[in-house]
Amino acid sequence: MQAVLLLAGIALLASFTPATLANQHVLGLEAASGVNNDMVITGVYKDEKIKHPMIIIHDINGKIVWNWSVSDVGETVPHELLTCIATHRAATEVKFAAKGSKVTAIIGSAALVINYPGKQVLSGICLDGPQLSPAHTVELLPDNLFAIGDSNQNPDAGVWIYDSHKLFPRREHQHLKGIKAVHGMIWDDRMKSLWVSGTTEAADGKGVTAYGIVQRYQYDSGKGIFSVSENYTFPCPSRLFTEWGDSLEGQYWDGPHDIVPIPNQRLLLVPLERDIHAINITSGETYNDGEQLAKDHLKGFRPIGARVGMFGDALPRSDIKSISVRADGSVLYTQAVWKETGQWFAIANQVNLLNVTGDACSFFKGKRIYRSRWFQEIPGWPTA
Repeated sequence: MQAVLLLAGIALLASFTPATLANQHVLGLEAASGVNNDMVITGVYKDEKIKHPMIIIHDINGKIVWNWSVSDVGETVPHELLTCIATHRAATEVKFAAKGSKVTAIIGSAALVINYPGKQVLSGICLDGPQLSPAHTVELLPDNLFAIGDSNQNPDAGVWIYDSHKLFPRREHQHLKGIKAVHGMIWDDRMKSLWVSGTTEAADGKGVTAYGIVQRYQYDSGKGIFSVSENYTFPCPSRLFTEWGDSLEGQYWDGPHDIVPIPNQRLLLVPLERDIHAINITSGETYNDGEQLAKDHLKGFRPIGARVGMFGDALPRSDIKSISVRADGSVLYTQAVWKETGQWFAIANQVNLLNVTGDACSFFKGKRIYRSRWFQEIPGWPTA
């Protein structure tokens, strides 16, 4: 197993393009002498060379300081959960959590809370059932509650909250129904709320018109439960025909893929299938000019590929799966390959970095990535 992981690490290092790879540790934990604000957390899918989906923590120069895969699972983890971690190629979500003492992730068919840097699985939920199998995101909440965003289209879709004090909780602590195709969640410590992005109705085009929506759920710490609060709906619903034509994918409605807090602001960026939108949660104002939002918050943005629709419409900010903004303005983002079908449908093939001057470089080129984020607190948006 160690030999396999060593080869995987070498392959990953070869996929970094921004800087020299001299004097690097291929795998393992680097002794921390202080906070490194250049740290990034990335989920890498299983492929022909990477034998298991992996969580990688690395710096912007390609130095891998920590990694996690199924080979790091300890003997205390139930076999059922181990099987869920091991039997799927996905690394759908990775997040900095609990002020850096934990990592949350979706790896294989499991949603996980992992001790950092110790690698111990603290809690895990199998996602192999029909309701949670398409889950795309997780969020650690106060009182060790752990939210899983259900990306399903049916009436039970929404957010499932578990007690992560338990290693393998089998029943949810709370189920928040209503939002379909959930793809993004963020804890708002100032408002003691969970923000969730998804669609108002089934996004697959089989029902009525679906709008992109951001919903707030207010937390009652005394009762340990969430309740529905206000929401923001994006105007102008649109199917995805211009990219995918008369196919199943083309019938889908334009819906969110992430929810992104801007440091030190009460502003949430929301990348939808076709473009970027935003919400000022103080004023309630929504912003739908993706070009201007990119100029303001993604300085130097470069689309991956030409991204021109069937009617000649330019969609440079389409299919963005994750955005992560640092206090200095530098940005990480992933963008799926334009019109790619087959096994890698809607998955990016690199991580993109825009530095403070707008210069661009990339990580993990040729690998399959869904999300990559800064591994640090977001000023104004502390983790639970």
